[in-house]
Amino acid sequence: MQGLLRRRWLPPLSAAWLALLALRLAASDQAADVGLWNGARKGSLPEVKKYLSQDADPNFYWTDSGDADCDSSDEICGTSVLAAVFGNKAVVLQSLVDAGADVNFLNGTMAEGFCEIDSFDYGTVAPLYVAAIKNNSFAVEVLLEADAQPDIPCGGGVFSPLVIAASRGTKAVLDLLLAAQPDVDTVDEGGAGDTALHGALKRVAVFEEQNEFVEALLAANACANIPNLLHGDTAVHTAARSGNLRAVELLMGAEGDPMQRNNAGLTPGDVVCISIKTGEVVEGCDGDKVKALLESQMGEQADPPAMVDCENPRDAEDKLRCALQGGADGTTQG
Repeated sequence: MQGLLRRRWLPPLSAAWLALLALRLAASDQAADVGLWNGARKGSLPEVKKYLSQDADPNFYWTDSGDADCDSSDEICGTSVLAAVFGNKAVVLQSLVDAGADVNFLNGTMAEGFCEIDSFDYGTVAPLYVAAIKNNSFAVEVLLEADAQPDIPCGGGVFSPLVIAASRGTKAVLDLLLAAQPDVDTVDEGGAGDTALHGALKRVAVFEEQNEFVEALLAANACANIPNLLHGDTAVHTAARSGNLRAVELLMGAEGDPMQRNNAGLTPGDVVCISIKTGEVVEGCDGDKVKALLESQMGEQADPPAMVDCENPRDAEDKLRCALQGGADGTTQG
């Protein structure tokens, strides 16, 4: 009888009441997820620990607009891992990784400067890419130790973490990525279509720094003879253009080809101290020793150059070849 009386006083569990309860529970769960994301973005370790203790999902996907897709130029869209990396919060990142966060999740972001080096572009990013572009060596190390894939590019093919590190990163980040054994010869599908070697020789302004990066990449068996997509320049061409004698020596020692021609039919020796952007001589560039080295390596094995119509040059490269080689009859082999 006592058991029956107890049952009589229980409130009825109607379908509407159960639905309301489910909504409240879902809202409570999402509140913890959002709290975790905000804590990660702010770099607040106490908040992150608090919401993780409330079973917040470390892979909850946040968009500023609340929509499924990014739709504004200042919007950050992604998981708490991206938020932590984006804000250079490596200690928070470690807590998220320890909680089982997916370090290879492809996040959408409209934030400027992540899928292009010199221009604005939209695209998806993996956390490791963002850590590399922000030169956060601790975050890179944490992500790699958690099995982050080193070859996931930004925006479906534009710049891998290695190309970014070589182009604009620190030696510490480059070394960490190389230790993860990525594809050292990957060619980005945006911009000029450069490899990491191209990036190191183009982006790092000081020759000593360029050469450190080049040595590290060559030690990881990077190929010196891969042409970039835009101009067909190899790393040897790129080093010759800047007049970096030591880099040319390093590339020659790694089987760099002094006779390989770019899209305009020019060898590295033809473009010594010549700007790829203007076709003009680079101011202050001393290329005599570079040219002599390349010529000594070429010997008598050079293949005959392609014919160029100097009366109707196609571009600045053709004009340069005509100026270098001459041609009394309006055509030249050079």
